[in-house]
Amino acid sequence: MLIITRIKSHWPTGRLTQVAKVKPSHIDLWLSRYHFGSASRNLFISCVKEIFALALRDRIIAASPAAHLRYSKRQKRIRATPSFEEFKAIVESIRSPKYNGHDAQESADFAEFLGLAGLGKAEATALRQSDIDWERETITTFRHKTKSGFAIPLYPQLKPLLVRRRRDEAPNERVFKSDNAKKAIANACRRLNLPQYSHISFRLMFITRAIERGVDVKVIAEWQGHKDGGKLILDTYSHVNRAHSHRMAQLMTDGLPEENVIPLPSQA
Repeated sequence: MLIITRIKSHWPTGRLTQVAKVKPSHIDLWLSRYHFGSASRNLFISCVKEIFALALRDRIIAASPAAHLRYSKRQKRIRATPSFEEFKAIVESIRSPKYNGHDAQESADFAEFLGLAGLGKAEATALRQSDIDWERETITTFRHKTKSGFAIPLYPQLKPLLVRRRRDEAPNERVFKSDNAKKAIANACRRLNLPQYSHISFRLMFITRAIERGVDVKVIAEWQGHKDGGKLILDTYSHVNRAHSHRMAQLMTDGLPEENVIPLPSQA
């Protein structure tokens, strides 16, 4: 509605200009009136393109005057990512009843799960006791963003937390009563004089830490429910991959590694 209002109010040749008489330069001039970011500019361009595509389909015009418009490349948003030590300090601060009252344990467990499981808020909220297979040591979850289910291992770092919250007698019960630790995380960050981390910051920390510890990117992608074989992670975490690549390069010597070597049996 805002874009249509601005077309009517600010169009260079007036609001009564016939569609067939609109020139590409008119659109350029109209867009130049506004100072906005790439996301807003792309939204305006999409609206204009659709308007003239409709006129083109109805054969009111022979060619679209918006055909030359190109979408702006959106800059990657740099999110603050805590270190594992900062993450643990935040969880411990949230857990303190001195600051968070009777809900301290629930909020802390919820926040801790996000960082140790590498899952999002929606997945953590929906998790039920029956989703945890203690025999196979897997957790079945649902990636709300891509509308697909997938399974992750019951990581050793995560197991003690879920053991505490285990309720075999109530398989349909949610694992976490809390569904949001945003305020608790923000308050803890303020108390600890840390950047304002969020729910997603803990997921980013999990992925960064996994890369730094040498976990294969394709495996990390599977843990995140991605279907691209790790492309998104490689693009997003290129700064981590450079350091990891350099460290892995040091293993490429002309001799055998000193440790972690499994001798193969000789061929008869």
